Order: sequence, then C-alpha cells, then structure tokens
Amino acid sequence: MKIENIRIRNFKGLKEIEFKSNADCILIVGPNAVGKSTILESIRLNKSFLFPNIQNEAITVLSTIKALTPDQQGIIPNAIFNDPAKKIEISITFSIHGNDIELIKKSHINRFAIRHLQHTNRFPIFREPFSESQYLSSKEGLKVFDQGIGEIQNYIEHISKEKILDATLTIENGTVQGKNILDQELLSILCEVSGFYHSYFNYFPADRSLPHGDQPLQIGQGNAAQQVQSYIANPQAKYQLIKQFLINMYLSGDEYKNNIEATFNSIFEHLLPGRKLHGVQVNQNGNLSILIRDETKNSLYDIDSMSSGEKNILLTLLFMDITTFENGIIIFDEPELHLNPAVQKRIVPFIVDKICKPKNRQIILCTHSPEMFVTAFERDDCKIYHLISSTDISPIYKKDKAEVFNALQKLGSNSTDILSTKGVIYLEGPHDVDILEEAISMQLPGFTAKYLGGRNEIQKNIKTLVEEDKKGQLDTYQLFLFDLDNKPALLEESNKVRSLQWDRYCLENYLLETDAVFDALSKCGASIENMTRGSLSAHIKDIAFKQISKISCKKILAELLTTEHHIKNK
Repeated sequence: MKIENIRIRNFKGLKEIEFKSNADCILIVGPNAVGKSTILESIRLNKSFLFPNIQNEAITVLSTIKALTPDQQGIIPNAIFNDPAKKIEISITFSIHGNDIELIKKSHINRFAIRHLQHTNRFPIFREPFSESQYLSSKEGLKVFDQGIGEIQNYIEHISKEKILDATLTIENGTVQGKNILDQELLSILCEVSGFYHSYFNYFPADRSLPHGDQPLQIGQGNAAQQVQSYIANPQAKYQLIKQFLINMYLSGDEYKNNIEATFNSIFEHLLPGRKLHGVQVNQNGNLSILIRDETKNSLYDIDSMSSGEKNILLTLLFMDITTFENGIIIFDEPELHLNPAVQKRIVPFIVDKICKPKNRQIILCTHSPEMFVTAFERDDCKIYHLISSTDISPIYKKDKAEVFNALQKLGSNSTDILSTKGVIYLEGPHDVDILEEAISMQLPGFTAKYLGGRNEIQKNIKTLVEEDKKGQLDTYQLFLFDLDNKPALLEESNKVRSLQWDRYCLENYLLETDAVFDALSKCGASIENMTRGSLSAHIKDIAFKQISKISCKKILAELLTTEHHIKNK
C-alpha cells in the first residue's frame, strides 16, 4: 500500500495544498512553523476517523493535538480549522498492493462482509463476542450474509483491477464524514489484520522523549494493547515501551531475537559505526539492561549511556523496521533531532535502502535538515517537496537550481557548501573554476569546484588531507586537478584524496579545438570561403608561433628584473 496523492484544505495552518506522493520516499522540507508537521497530522487524523483499528482512535488523536472538548464530546474549532466558517477536507488516495488484496480474499472476506453489512444497517451489532453465530444460523441471517458476500466479492474484483482506494475526510458544523465506505472498510481491515506487533501505518512524532533508567515491565495482553495504540493513536508511547518491546521479542523465540540483533547491528554499521548490540539481560540488581559493545575501545555499556540523539535514532529505526508491516506506510517527523550533520547525511539512504525497499514500504519525512535534503535530492527514488506557505507546496527537481537554493537558504544553509555531499574538486586558478563550475554541477552532482591558490598551497593541503583520510576522518572525496606546466606535481593519494594532471599545458588549451572553432565561425556567418578545416588549424598554429618570441621575452625579463627595474646579480 502506498499513498499516491494528498489534498488538504482548511486544516490548522494549511489553507489548501495538494501534492503527489508516488515514490518510496517523500521528503517535505521547509523552515520551522511553516506547517510540515501539520501534513503528517492530517494523515494521522484521516486514518483515525475513516479506518481506525482500535476503539476511540479518533478521540485519542484529537486529544493529543489538543482539539477535543473537555467532555470528549466535540471538536474545538479553533484548534483544527484554519477558517471556522469553512469545512476541513483531507483527501488521501492510496494504491493497494496485489499481496494485500490476496490477503483479504484468502482470509478475511467473511469479516469484510459482516463489517459492511453492519455499517449499512443490515446486520445487528452484537456486544457479546461470537453472538453473531446465532443470527447467522437463522434463514434471515444467512440470506443477508450471502448478499453481503456477493457485494464484497464484486468490490474486490473491481479493486483488483483498479488498485486505487479513496479516503476523503470532511469535517463541517460538527459533523465528520467519509466518502467511500467500502474503501474505508478495506483499509480498516488491513490495519487490523497486521496484528499486535506490526502495523500498516506507523507514525514517529518529533516529540520522542525517551525514559532514562529502569522502567516497569508489563508482558502479555496489556502490553499488546499499549503497542497497538502506539502506532497512530498515541505514538509517543513507543518510547516508553522500548524495554517491554525488546523483552517480548526475545521471549518470542530465536527468529525474533535474531531479527532484533540483526536490525540493531545494521543501524550501528551504517549510522553509528564501531558499535554492536551485545545483548539484553537482567543485571545484578534485577534490572533489565540493553548492553552495547564499543568495538573501538573493547568496552561494554548500557544503552542509557549513549547520547540522546544516538539513542533516539537507534531505537526509532529499530521500532520502524521491526513493527511496520510489509507494504506499510511510515510517517516520520524531524528525524534529525540532536544528531550531528554526518549522521544526518546517512539517514535517508539507510531508511530507503534498508527499511523501505526490502519490504516495499513507503516513508513520508518532514525535515529542516539541509543534509537530509541534499542526500534525498541526489536519489531517483526520493521525491522532494518544498512547503513554502499555507497554499504553496512545490516539487523540487534536479533541473530546478533556483528552487533548490531557495529551499536551502530557508533551511539556513550555505547552498554551495551543502551541495558538496560527495566531495570537492580543487583547481589551480580562479578562471578554471569559472570554466568548469557549470560542467561539474551538471555531470558530477554532489561535487563542487573550488579555487585553492597556487600549486604549492594545493600540495600542502593534499598532504594534510591524505593524513586525515588515513585516520578515517574524511567522509567525502577531495579531488585535485593540476595543469601540465613546467612544475611536475607531486601527487600524493589515499582512498578519498585523488590527484590528476591535465595532459595539456593548461585547461584553456582544451578549448582550442580547431573543429569547434571552424563550426562556430561557420554558424555565426564569418567569411571563411577560402578556408578549410585544415587551413584554419595551420593558421591558428602560425598565429601561436608568432607570439612565442614576445611571450618568452616578457617571461625572461620578469624573472631578471626586480620591481625597481634593476638587473639582478645573476
């Protein structure tokens, strides 16, 4: 299942926006307080009203966004309406995966039929579990049930071809309505059948307060109920349940235990290298400890000793991978909290390549991290939107340089530096930068060209960078290009520091291709009637050789004369 399109009208700070979300990763960027989190809240509200998978899910969501009246009987208009005189409309279009349809056809047609009959007032709602069996034993019950089965089978056949579901929520004058009851019921059943420890929808809010120290453990039905609520209705609870979640997984058998350990270590390997999960155990004080091994120092420590940012992203990505159902949807607000820029650069590649793609999941991220913006910008499987105002959300494509720089500036970043996510190409002269800058940005996205002074200055920097690279301190490539003049370059290299000399005296020599000059002269209408390509080449050589004497004299005089125009002793 994937979200294909989102339209939001009159919800909180958003007047009206609409955007397509048909990609594995959707990144929404923009400065603080522009409304990025509101987009995620709108998805959450739509789901809780139209296809909840727990009782009172909508009430819980309204309460967490402070939009529920004290008696829990109504909505506070000013809390969610941009303009109380107009209706709220949140419309989400989903595409459904063939595996999801097969899951319904194989195991849940009866459940779907009864749900639909109850919603259309043709089948009683029984308070006692399994009481419906008595009604289904009657002729009337069987007749109604068979009718419902037929309707659902026809609907499933239609959806198998179209594979598009619509969930449109409207709130007006205290009334909450949906648009397509069958689509909503199908989405609701999919959310329910994923089980206690998995969810089709998983929301990770910006408020990710982690408990410190030992927490009371609750195992069994009570913990399962809390776990289900933590997916959408009460997402902050995820972070209070971490130790309960881990011990339940460990008690569920070797397969779950191995999965936990593999996910932990994958996160460490790609985001926080040099560490591994050592194990989960009860310490000498009878408290549960999650032990981390620092391989660089060969030491053990409790997970609570990690920095808040590292612990936060580690446990968030663990929950995300373990608890999101195959074909599920993840919504994630501000992943970059409390993380240094180097780690922020690695988040999008890790989530897309290690969490989403292997299990056909989709993620919608909101961020104001320039590092995450640029790493997503370089990928073909990520779609980026710049939320500019309450009515303007603009897609950003690789060809849209002005839009990219505008977004980066609003994120508080220097666009030249931040776009150098892969590395820097250093050149000897400022004119070389002028000539090559555009070509590098087009042909080598992620690299930027910089002038670093003369030959001696560059070679000093190369030596320093090579030493730093050998210590493992460089994350990006540092590439050096030299002219082939009378000063041969001393080319030192390492894994991420590389050097190259042109095979001509200087960069400008590459621009003197006689064929290109001939074509340019012909195109601009120059009089070259008596000139061929060969004669033009000979003519250019003749001009060059005639200048040699003059240039040589100037160079020799410059070396012999001081600034006071006195001949040097030599």
